[in-house]
Amino acid sequence: NDIKSLFLITEEYPFGYGEPFIENEIKSLSLSFNKVIIISKGDNSLPRRIVPENVEIVNFNYLLSFTNKLFSLRFIFTRVFLNEHLKIKTNISKIGYSLISLHKANTFSRFVRNNFLPSEINNSIFYTYWCMDETIGICLYLKNDKNKCITRAHGYDLYFERSKYKYLPFRSLISKNIDAIFPISNQGQDYLKNSLRLNFKRITTSYLGTHQTKSIDQINVDSFAYKVLTCSNIYPNKRVELVAKSIYLMKTKIDWDHYGDFLSFVEDEYKIYLSSLFDKLSEKRIKFNLKGKLKNKDLLNMIKKNKYDLFLLLSSSEGLPVSIMEAFSFGIPVIATNVGGVSEIVENNINGFLLEKNCSENDITKKIEEFYKLDISDVNKLKINAYKTWENKFNAKENFSSFVKTLHEL
Repeated sequence: NDIKSLFLITEEYPFGYGEPFIENEIKSLSLSFNKVIIISKGDNSLPRRIVPENVEIVNFNYLLSFTNKLFSLRFIFTRVFLNEHLKIKTNISKIGYSLISLHKANTFSRFVRNNFLPSEINNSIFYTYWCMDETIGICLYLKNDKNKCITRAHGYDLYFERSKYKYLPFRSLISKNIDAIFPISNQGQDYLKNSLRLNFKRITTSYLGTHQTKSIDQINVDSFAYKVLTCSNIYPNKRVELVAKSIYLMKTKIDWDHYGDFLSFVEDEYKIYLSSLFDKLSEKRIKFNLKGKLKNKDLLNMIKKNKYDLFLLLSSSEGLPVSIMEAFSFGIPVIATNVGGVSEIVENNINGFLLEKNCSENDITKKIEEFYKLDISDVNKLKINAYKTWENKFNAKENFSSFVKTLHEL
């Protein structure tokens, strides 16, 4: 194989604590390529995580000013813009969104051309971790017959309904130019093929994975710890308020730990609303701890130390959550809403419990209470099945070895 380097384009990694799941993948990538160049949009004033020796980090951070956004209007007469809007049912919001997207795509490709020689770009793979503006930039301005371009597709970068405008721009253009797209769930693959009707050269589900945290003989327990766990960024899609409301209604007394913090765009109104729910829990003397954002290694240590009974994930939309993979690697059963690819990991009454997307706090409370009424031998069956699901389908070592092999076969 003539491939010399891999360019990995990330939102944050390795700066700060975001995209912790890339930590599981970067080792496999670094072992398989002579050189890995991470182009990160992360805040380089934040702590930088340790990366393998052959990984180079280049920071690309841009914020579009109002003037920049106005300057995006110059793309309105380009063929790529006109092609997009002749094919879709358009409106002013979609027009504005796609113009800014083109501006960002152009800015990114110019940054790459200014910082790397053609000889460095050629015979390389460009791998965008999210199918967003940088993917468009590579497809439009950097793609040639001497390099390859691939992308993953998760949730907000895949499903139109997750977008503010119920639209993601230039998907048809990406499908025609990209060498391969790797949705992280079968549901994502079906969505691209059937709902969006896009015809990619290659479309392959590629599950993410996490590393081993326990061995199977450490999974069984003798009794409940009466502790539940949630782990996510806090914003409306994750519906942390549903967790608070359902725990408030419970007759069984349990403790609740949440790992993760508010995303920057969360409005004060939502923060105040959540705060009022937390106050109610305090008034009822229900123990809950907002643990904030932790390094992935510290998070895993906390889960190991605390012996949680259950993991809760009540999102209104998901890709295929890495947090559930991590819970299963500890043998922790999950109660989750049946959205996105969640049913590809959680099997109802086998390794956890699935709830309808629009479930109420009463439905959740009832399911948690039912779990705590189970005989401990039945709980251990759930726990062993959870662990085996991780081992058979979401083991990082297996999944990323397979993914890397696929990249070299492109």
